[in-house]
Amino acid sequence: MKNPVFIENVVIFYILDVGEMETPSVEDRQHFVECLKILNTDAMWHPLPCRESEIGQISLFIEESFQNEGLQTMMVSGPPLCGKTSVLQFCISISPFEKQIFYTNCEDQDLNFLDEVPNDMKKLIILDNFVFQNHNLMIPFCSEHNCSIIFVTRTGDGFLDASRKHIFSKYTRYQIEEILKEKLQNKSSCIPDEIFHHISAKIDNNHLSIPDSVQMLIEYLNGAIMQLDHQTE
Repeated sequence: MKNPVFIENVVIFYILDVGEMETPSVEDRQHFVECLKILNTDAMWHPLPCRESEIGQISLFIEESFQNEGLQTMMVSGPPLCGKTSVLQFCISISPFEKQIFYTNCEDQDLNFLDEVPNDMKKLIILDNFVFQNHNLMIPFCSEHNCSIIFVTRTGDGFLDASRKHIFSKYTRYQIEEILKEKLQNKSSCIPDEIFHHISAKIDNNHLSIPDSVQMLIEYLNGAIMQLDHQTE
């Protein structure tokens, strides 16, 4: 029996069909180092994996909100850590109206800054963490300042009468694994599927985020490299 690789104090093995345990080879080390370089690069994926449909629908609403007259509204809802904020930020970054879009966290920001923006300029404001009972007065304020609105809620607010609604689903385990593999580009084949299965299950069971899954994979790779270095000493 060969030595296991550790990740977050959980023993993870390379599982073979025959049920034996195998540790990474020395040849794997360079592949692991290359994987770490990719994972440690802070860059947004273009497009965000498994959210192409959401990007398309939200981008279309953004475009039409500037083309149409009057208050246009959209409600975006979904559980925490399902990618709502990342998708919205990406949609803002690719919009030709980027400088006319404003992002506000309703929990700790107000809208007074709109008083400094010319009222004849059409605007779109994203109200993140919106709760109707707490923030409903923001709606007429936005309307008075020539703003369309994207409401972002966690559960979907029954009090909101938005003209469009889009619900983000929780990431499935399969999607989590595919996101990690896509992030690794053509290097994912050097990591056994059992590792991806373990990470996706842990993320799912503990309601963690995609960045958490990336961090777990980084910890696995660092542990594997340390083990290989120890074996060659």
